[in-house]
Amino acid sequence: MSMASKPVVSVVCVVYNQEQYISQAIESFLCQETNFCYEIVIHDDASTDRTSDVINRYCEQYPGRIKYVRQPKNVYSQGARIFDTAIAFSSGEFVALCEGDDFWTDPKKLQLQYDYLVANPDMGAVFGDANVYYQASGVTLFAHDRSRGVVPPAGWVKESLLRANPYKTCTVMLRREAVQGYAVHASRLQAKMDDYVAWLHIAGHYRIGYLPEVLGTYRVLEQSASHFSEGKGKLRFERSAYKVSTYFCDRYGSALPRNVLRSGYSFNMFMYFCRARKFKAALGYVYCSAEFFRLLWAGVYRAVWRKAKRLRGGVDRSRVTQ
Repeated sequence: MSMASKPVVSVVCVVYNQEQYISQAIESFLCQETNFCYEIVIHDDASTDRTSDVINRYCEQYPGRIKYVRQPKNVYSQGARIFDTAIAFSSGEFVALCEGDDFWTDPKKLQLQYDYLVANPDMGAVFGDANVYYQASGVTLFAHDRSRGVVPPAGWVKESLLRANPYKTCTVMLRREAVQGYAVHASRLQAKMDDYVAWLHIAGHYRIGYLPEVLGTYRVLEQSASHFSEGKGKLRFERSAYKVSTYFCDRYGSALPRNVLRSGYSFNMFMYFCRARKFKAALGYVYCSAEFFRLLWAGVYRAVWRKAKRLRGGVDRSRVTQ
């Protein structure tokens, strides 16, 4: 679709030192099939590797298709919220977010989500399923939600979202107007996950949609904003998430008991250390509440369900080593 008209959708991609991955992301943006105009905004937070060389090659190859914003200095280290900064350079009524190390897998992603939001004006955002690719091992979990028997909440999702963030940013399309005002909360919280703050802000005013289609691939790196190779980073992240959920719980006057939120935090830390085979550390996060053991039982049930599915099918098609 020609870019001459004012874009209806803005693809906003944030990058920092992602020369290995950014090509895959850009290719997935360029191949979108739409009946509307969309722009591609790439915000580079002063990468120190060859990320800029890769992006500039695409800008030369596709003149007028990519708006490349390269910061002279790293603004994240100065306290700026990256997606806020990047979105400010875009102009579409709808915004599709994707980080530079993730990518889209469906060439009709933008069209599907645009049609959905136009047909549902009370929806502030719509998400979808995604593959999860583990960079270190080369393992891909296909259809991460569906393969685990998980159906993320849709509709008025405040209560569910206070418990946990089930959505992957690389699958979102949101209304620009829906996210306005979230920065007040983000500044107050100084959280490590601005996306969670944004989803909770949107959920307070709009319904949220979910499409079962696999729309993208979320890449898990050894050390990223939400994945950690050591316990201290994970602890800081989960404490920040707990702070966000309790803040919005109070703001929305939710009837959700505080110990339910504490149970979710404890369960996440418990599972993190169990997966790391640090069982002594895991025991320190056992929280004696009905909610904690409900989460534990649900986790066991899903694990048994996946095992039974593999045995019935012979091969686990949701897990493939590249």
